[in-house]
Amino acid sequence: MSDSTTSAYRIQHLSGVENYSTWKIKMLDILTDMGLEDYALGAITRPNDATAAADWSKKDRQTLSAIRLRVGDEPLVYISDASSAESAWSTLSDMYQPKGAIGIIQVRRKLFRTQCQEGEDINEHIRTMTRYRKELAALNSKISDDEFSITLLTSLPDSWDSFIQGVDTSSLSNSTALIARILEQARRKIAKPSSDDIALPANRFKGKSGKSSPPSPNSTCHGCGRPGHFISDCYDTAAGKTYTEQQKKENHRRYMRNKTRPNKSHRAHLAQEEDQPTETDYAFMGQDSGYNNLPPDTWLIDSACTKHIVRNKSLFSTYSETPGHSVKGFGQTPAVGQGTAAIATHSGKHAFNIALRNALHVPDAPFNLISQTHYQYSLPAPPRVK
Repeated sequence: MSDSTTSAYRIQHLSGVENYSTWKIKMLDILTDMGLEDYALGAITRPNDATAAADWSKKDRQTLSAIRLRVGDEPLVYISDASSAESAWSTLSDMYQPKGAIGIIQVRRKLFRTQCQEGEDINEHIRTMTRYRKELAALNSKISDDEFSITLLTSLPDSWDSFIQGVDTSSLSNSTALIARILEQARRKIAKPSSDDIALPANRFKGKSGKSSPPSPNSTCHGCGRPGHFISDCYDTAAGKTYTEQQKKENHRRYMRNKTRPNKSHRAHLAQEEDQPTETDYAFMGQDSGYNNLPPDTWLIDSACTKHIVRNKSLFSTYSETPGHSVKGFGQTPAVGQGTAAIATHSGKHAFNIALRNALHVPDAPFNLISQTHYQYSLPAPPRVK
C-alpha cells in the first residue's frame, strides 16, 4: 500500500471496546472505498486457479495491512499473527464487539446515565448519545425515535428547561429534527453578543425604603463584565453562562459603545415602575428594531423582563387601577391598571391558557410582553373584564 493511499484515510486507531463500534463503521467505509471490504468479511474465498490465487493473496494482504495500520498497539497484539484479513477482522469482532444481554445492558446504562453538564460541548454530547444508540442497533436492540428524543432532552442541563418546555410532544417522533433544533439553540447560546444584538439582564433594585439601592452606573458585574448591575443579579450568571476575562472585557466595551450611541436600531431601554413614592422597581429589557414591523397586538416572550405588559383591558379577569404608576422606556403613557390577564393559545393540537399575574395595563405599549419567568400555563380561562 502506498503512502498516499495510507494518508488518505486517517481515523482514530482502535483502542478497545470503548471505540470499536465507531472504528468498525469507519474501517468498513475505508475498505469499501478501496474495494477490499469483501476480503475482510470473508465474502471472497481463495480461488483454486494459481493466477487468480496470487491476485487474491495480494489484495487480502493489502486488506490486512489496511486494518493493522489503524489498530492501536494493544489490540494489535491479537492480530499480529493473523494469516488473512478475515481472520484479523473476526478476531477483533470477538474481542471488542459487545454481545448478548450483558452487552445491551452495558450500552443502555451508558446511554441513560450520560448527562451533559453546564458549559460542556452540546455537539460532543449529542455525538456520544447517538453513538450509544448505534451500538444498541448493532446489538439488535433499537431505540425508537420517541424514546431517544426523551432520553436526549432528559440529559440536557437544567438551564435548557425553558427550551424543553417549548418542545411539542408531536415532534419527539423525529429525533433528527429535534437534534437540529438543539444544535441551533446551542449555537445561539454560545454566540458572542454584538453591537446589534444586546439583551440586558432583568434586575430589580429597591429604592430608598428598601434594604438595598441600585448599583452605580459605573459598577461592573464580575460575571458578564457589563456595567450597571451586580453578579448576584446577573441574568447570564443565573442561566449558567460563563465568560473568560477577555470576553468580559469585550462585553464591557460593547456595552459602553452602545451606551454612547442611543440612536442605533438595537438599543437597551430602562423600564421603571413606580408602585409607590417611597419604592421604585427597575427592569432592564432588550429591544430589537425588527419589532417595529410587528402588529401592535403581537405577544412577545422576554426572559429578561420582570413584569407582563398588556395593551387590552378586556384580557384582565381581575383589575385595579394604579394612578401614578408609570413605566419609563416602554410605551408613552403610564400603566393605568394592574391585575391578572389570560390569553388563549395552542401548541400543535393542544390548546391551553396562559395566566399573567400582576400584569400591567399599558394601552399605548408598542406590543404585549410576557415575562418568561412569571407566567403559568394550562389554566382554565377566567371570565374577562367587560
